[in-house]
This record gives sequence, structure tokens and C-alpha cells, in this order.
Amino acid sequence: MKERSSWRIYKNERLGEEDRHCIEECIEKDHEAPFGNMSRFKLVDNFSDDGRIGTYGFIRGAQHYIVGAVGESPMGVEDYGYVLEKIIFFAIGLGLGICWLSGTFTRKAVIDALGLVGDEFVPASPVGYKQDRGLVDKAIRWKAGSRNRKPWSYLFFEGFFDSPLSRGDDGVYAQALEMVRIAPSASNGQGWRLVLDDDAVLLSC
Repeated sequence: MKERSSWRIYKNERLGEEDRHCIEECIEKDHEAPFGNMSRFKLVDNFSDDGRIGTYGFIRGAQHYIVGAVGESPMGVEDYGYVLEKIIFFAIGLGLGICWLSGTFTRKAVIDALGLVGDEFVPASPVGYKQDRGLVDKAIRWKAGSRNRKPWSYLFFEGFFDSPLSRGDDGVYAQALEMVRIAPSASNGQGWRLVLDDDAVLLSC
């Protein structure tokens, strides 16, 4: 988690045979999700000559994307995110760059590549060899506050929301809470809160 960073500029290179095989093998595993929803994933080649799959130009040079689908079901999005994050961590372990995408890509291209059925929907993530960050990417990271994270007392509570949790009061949850704090979130908004209640951890969004 500490090494994870959104990467938007990629070398114009295809994945090597070994790296591609490793990622595809990881994708094909039967990943167990917390709430039992099934997601499916696929490593696909870029959908355009310039490595972009959207009109915003946030992603440049990417030659591959990890795309996935999950049906409309209770906690389906959460299960999808859980499994995709496992795949993303695996890719980071290979030294590759990644970036979560939501609305900044052409969904039709992803749908055609994956072959959607029924009520499935498709988030995606580029994956490839990292290129040095350009001025545009640095500006996006600065505007998005990519390095900023809210303090413990703003995110975590004990018993109820009137009792903020400070570092040092975290006990066995120390590492897990810190990983939650530095994890990615939509627009880096960190719109969730956690309440520790005896042996339970309650989530509020």
C-alpha cells in the first residue's frame, strides 16, 4: 500500500511475456470476495493507437488495461474493488504502474473487449511500464491532492463520533487502520469514517 501510486504516463511498450503471463495468471485465480459477489477480469490491449481510452487524455502511452465486470447486486461494487485492488497490488509487486479509472474512459471500448452480459458494469485500470511523470501528470496529482491524507482523528473514532481516535490508541488495529488511511479513494476525498466498537469496526460513508 505504501508503494502504491496512481500512474498516468506509460512507456509505449507492450508487457514482456513473463509479466503478461504473471498478471493473467493472477487475474484467472478464484479470488474470494468478502460479500460473496463474483467479479470477472481480463487483461486487454489498448483500444487506440495513442494508448488512450477516453477523451480527457489523463492516461498516456498505456498499452494494456485490466478491465472487469460485476453485476448490480448488494455490495457488488465493494467486492469488485476488493478483488481489483488485490490484482493491482500484484502488478505493483512486479514493478508496474497502475491507475484507478472511473468515468475517464470510453465505456463502449471496454464493453466490446469484455463482452458484457445482463446488468454488469465496467471499471478499468491501465497497467504497464512507468514513464517519468510529465508536467500534466504532476499538475493532476497536485490538484487532486494525491499525497494528502486526513489525520486519524478525522477518520477514526472509538465508540461513537464524539470520540476521535488518535494514533497510539489503536491497539491491534494499528497497521490495518493506517493502510485504510493511506489507501486510494474517489478524488482522494476519503468520504468514509470508521468507528471501533469493542471487537467490531463499523463503516460509515
